[in-house]
Amino acid sequence: GQLEPPLLQLFPSELVTSPDGSDRVAYSGNFSVGEGAGNFDHLGTPIGDAAFCDAYLRRRVEKVERVLAAVTSVADTEVAFKVMMYCANYGRVMHLMRTVPCDAAATALEAFDDKVCATFSDISGIWPTPEQWERATRATSVGGCGLRSAARHSAAAYIASTLATRRRCTEVDGAFAGGSGAVAGPVLDAVAKYNSLLPSDQSTTLPALAEIAEQGSIQKQLSHKLDRCSFAADLAACPTLADKAQLQSEAMPGAGDFLDTLPSITLRLALRPAEFRVELKRRLLVDVYPCVRPCPLCNAPLDTRGWHALRCPCGGDRTRWHHVLRNHFVNLCEGAGLRAEVEPPHLLLPDPDHPAQESR
Repeated sequence: GQLEPPLLQLFPSELVTSPDGSDRVAYSGNFSVGEGAGNFDHLGTPIGDAAFCDAYLRRRVEKVERVLAAVTSVADTEVAFKVMMYCANYGRVMHLMRTVPCDAAATALEAFDDKVCATFSDISGIWPTPEQWERATRATSVGGCGLRSAARHSAAAYIASTLATRRRCTEVDGAFAGGSGAVAGPVLDAVAKYNSLLPSDQSTTLPALAEIAEQGSIQKQLSHKLDRCSFAADLAACPTLADKAQLQSEAMPGAGDFLDTLPSITLRLALRPAEFRVELKRRLLVDVYPCVRPCPLCNAPLDTRGWHALRCPCGGDRTRWHHVLRNHFVNLCEGAGLRAEVEPPHLLLPDPDHPAQESR
C-alpha cells in the first residue's frame, strides 16, 4: 500500500502525491502481479522468469490461433492468404518479440510459426517441406511469400528494440547502460542467436549494431540481412539449373508484386484460386503435378514443375498469352494518354535492301 522511500526518490513529489496529500500511486489496472515472486505483466509484456514469460506468450498465441482458424473459412484462396499475411501474421506478436528476451520467447514463438504454417496449408493445399517453408517466410523482394517467421526474426526485433530505447532507459536509470544484466545478458544472447542464423563471415557484434541503430530502421536492416543470406544459401543448394533460374526470377524487381496487391476483380488484379495456388507452388519450388505424364497437346513429357506447360507450342496458349498481354498494355497506354498502336499483321515492312523478304 505504500512506496518505499528509495522508490519515492525516483519520482517528483507532485507525481506521486496530490496537493491534498493523498496517494496518487495506482496498484492495479495496467500493472498486474502474476504467479510467483517477481513475475508480473505491464503494458502487455510479461516481466519475470522464463516459465512465466513462456506461459504468457502461449496464451497470446492461443488468441491468435482463433483468428487463424477464422481465416481458413474464407473460400477465395488469394483473399484468405492475404488476410493471413497482413492481419494474422507475425505482426500479432511483434510487441512480444521486441520486449521479451529470445530465450524466454523461443518455444512459444515456434508454436506460433507452426500455427501459421498449418493455416497456410489449409488455405493453399500445399504442405511445404522445411526448405519450402523457409522460402515462404522470406520477404517478397527476395523470392518469398512475406510470411515472416516470428522465431527466426525475434532476435533482430529484440536487439532493435533494446538499442533504440537504451538512451531513454539510461535517462531513467543511470546504472542501466553499465549494468551487466540490463545489456550484457539478454542482448548478447540475442546477438548470439542472430549470428547463428548467418554465415560465419556475415556475423556482427553489439558495437556494430549500436552504430546501425543510430541511423534508424535497424530491425528492417537486420531482417533483410537474414533474408538475403537465406536466399543465397537456398540458391547455392539448388540441385538443378531450372530451380536456380526459377528462384532468381522470383527475386527480380516486381516479381512478387502480386502478393502485395489488393485483390480486385474490377481492376483485373485478382487471380482464380487454382491460378493463385499454382503461383505459390512455383514460387516455393513445389511440384505442380504429382508425376510426369504425356502432354495432352504435343505428347512431350509434362514435367512435375510445369516447365513444359509454359513453353508448349501447341494449343495456341502461347499466342493467346501474347495477345492478352499486348492488348492489356495498349489499354494501359491509352488510359495514360499515350498514343499506342496494336502491332499490325505484317510488322516488318518491305525493305529493298533485303530482297529475301520471306526469310526476313
